[in-house]
Amino acid sequence: MNIKKRCKPSILMNSKAQAAIFLIMATIIILTGVLYFFYQREAVEKKIEIVNPEVAPVKFYVESCIKNVAEDGLNLIGLSGGYINIPEKINNDPRAYLTTFPAAGFKLPYWWYDGITAIPTLEFVRQELITHVKNELKNCINKFESFSGKFEINELKEPVVDVQFNENDVSVSVNYPLEIIGKEGNLKILLENFAYTVKIRFKKVYELAKLIMERENKDYFLETRTIDLMSMDTEIPITDIEATCKTKIWQLSNIREKLKTLLRVNLPYIRIKGTDYNANLYVPNPSGKNIYSQTYFQQHYIWEIDKDIKKFKNMKVEFIYDNWPLQLYARPSENGILKSNAQKGTDLLSFFCLHVWHFTYDVNYPVMVTIFDQETDKNRAYQFNFPFKVSIDHNQPNRINRGTTLFETTADLSSEEYCNTLQNEITIFTVDNATSEDIRDVNLTFVCGRFYCDMGQSNWLSFGAAAGIIKRFPYCVNGI
Repeated sequence: MNIKKRCKPSILMNSKAQAAIFLIMATIIILTGVLYFFYQREAVEKKIEIVNPEVAPVKFYVESCIKNVAEDGLNLIGLSGGYINIPEKINNDPRAYLTTFPAAGFKLPYWWYDGITAIPTLEFVRQELITHVKNELKNCINKFESFSGKFEINELKEPVVDVQFNENDVSVSVNYPLEIIGKEGNLKILLENFAYTVKIRFKKVYELAKLIMERENKDYFLETRTIDLMSMDTEIPITDIEATCKTKIWQLSNIREKLKTLLRVNLPYIRIKGTDYNANLYVPNPSGKNIYSQTYFQQHYIWEIDKDIKKFKNMKVEFIYDNWPLQLYARPSENGILKSNAQKGTDLLSFFCLHVWHFTYDVNYPVMVTIFDQETDKNRAYQFNFPFKVSIDHNQPNRINRGTTLFETTADLSSEEYCNTLQNEITIFTVDNATSEDIRDVNLTFVCGRFYCDMGQSNWLSFGAAAGIIKRFPYCVNGI
């Protein structure tokens, strides 16, 4: 007979099991605590406001006005390349903007012109939108006339507006303390926090626009395409030779009109690699290959500005030249006429005639870039325009950087704060205009836009060899 012995659990095994149970319970308690504090913090950060149903229409009304003025501001910013109100220093400088509708006087500030980089910063655009919402909100609210029969609504403080450009939207929050009193005397409530989120991917659109401008200043993509168009066209003389005894003559006005036509027709075929475009687009082509992907444009007009080609896949980009003023200068030329030079043979070849020519051109013209962010289930459609100048000097790209426009990012910046932000060391000489003698003890003021900085007095420099000051100045373009 076999007798089976029943083994009793050892003390060691019991200890391990109990320890495992305690560890599991401790983990559950810790996780519960972490989740509790997490949701408590989220609730505090979001500042969830419980609104009395009787005054809910007032809150909805204010937030509807925030929606209307914020969307209106973003549309204006999109039309004008980052501006709602054009600064006076741009408005008074015809070089600094493109007039697209001369009759209406619609001005679009350039992002680059004459060697000046003028890309509005994201903070500048944010302040533009904040100012617009603050200024227009009260006009929309119209003193709460719609509620005059039911409530007395008192404004306790001026509205304080904040705007944030998020990855996939724009959030607008307004702290606007309102005392709401029922006309029947049975209600008195304070409302102060209002908000609206605009489903526009402005930050992403702005990043693409800024990247295009920065890469153009580095790659000279538009200048290179322009030079190619001029070189390939038989009606625009650059360098050539012809066996003829007759002088060849070209009119600069005809060359200008021909170039304007080439730009108007060809620049819209530029594509940004990774954005949304139709590779099977019909393209008129005398050679018979009339699909974009099979033409010259596929090889030469697709521009890679970022290695991550998926970053802007839902966006479309268009480059436009619309017969705007084009500056063209050719050398050698006289009174708008270009001529070839005769070269005759010698001795036995005296009867043989050659005409050779080599012309160099300076070209300046504006281009408009339009970015269109297409609508999805997560964001609204949005359009953003910005212009810049294309510049060629002696048949070569000319994008020398001569300075950057200073953008004031807040209306509250004081002259003292600006004047104390010192950067470059500059030497100023003080000389009498009439006698050319050096003068000391001259009071000097540095002017940049609306800022006036007291720079002190001039004194003798280099042991009395000259008079002036050597001092660090605040950064400024076109300072006086």
